[in-house]
Amino acid sequence: MERKIDKALASVGLKADEIQAMEIETQPRFGDAAGFGAVDTGHMLSSVGHQIDRQNKQVITGNAAPYAIYVTMGTHKMPSRPFMQNMINNYADDFKAVVEDAMRD
Repeated sequence: MERKIDKALASVGLKADEIQAMEIETQPRFGDAAGFGAVDTGHMLSSVGHQIDRQNKQVITGNAAPYAIYVTMGTHKMPSRPFMQNMINNYADDFKAVVEDAMRD
């Protein structure tokens, strides 16, 4: 059973990385009339990552770019682009399916 849980946690972490990267890539660029393509230098995209906490059976996902919080929350000059919240709100069923698949094997 522990092996299945480890597999599920790892699978969720990889899925979170994949979805977070997709969310970053599709966020509107501030001031861009075209509306999409928020990736400029690629630093935030390459800063996607997760950690597995086996003791508490959880995956901690995030972004290590120092400005990710400003992109997510916005500033007085820039609207928020909540890629992490979108990941949580829009992909819960995907995460559930990943866990179910891992636990079934």
